[in-house]
Amino acid sequence: MKEWKEFRHQLDGLPFEEAIAKTVHLWSYAPFVNHYLDRVEPETWPGPWDLLNENKYDDTAKALMMLYTLFLSDHGKIHDFAFVKAQASSQLENYNLVYIDQGKYVLNYSFDEVISKEQLGNEVSTVSFMFNADLQLSKY
Repeated sequence: MKEWKEFRHQLDGLPFEEAIAKTVHLWSYAPFVNHYLDRVEPETWPGPWDLLNENKYDDTAKALMMLYTLFLSDHGKIHDFAFVKAQASSQLENYNLVYIDQGKYVLNYSFDEVISKEQLGNEVSTVSFMFNADLQLSKY
């Protein structure tokens, strides 16, 4: 937890694009498990410190930790964040994405990469959005 706090403080002094890239890189390489969080029931999702303590990161948890990391840095005061459940146009894959500034930056679509909503094109359709209030980010 101490290292994560230090990491977030390091992000504070970086340009936002660099902070995003470092955050995506960190969580892309976190230990992966196939299933941990229930994608359908966000009310059961633990907070960031509980996720760190459990140290199990499926696709949903990785997206949440990317969002939490940036939101809890100084950048969180300036930018808006959304957790987006999405589905491939083929309906064969589900995605847990982080949209920043209405999709100017999209995280967790591809490994260790930041893209934009425009780059998703028609490949992905949105199932639902969860914003700060939905995620209860103010309590962190």
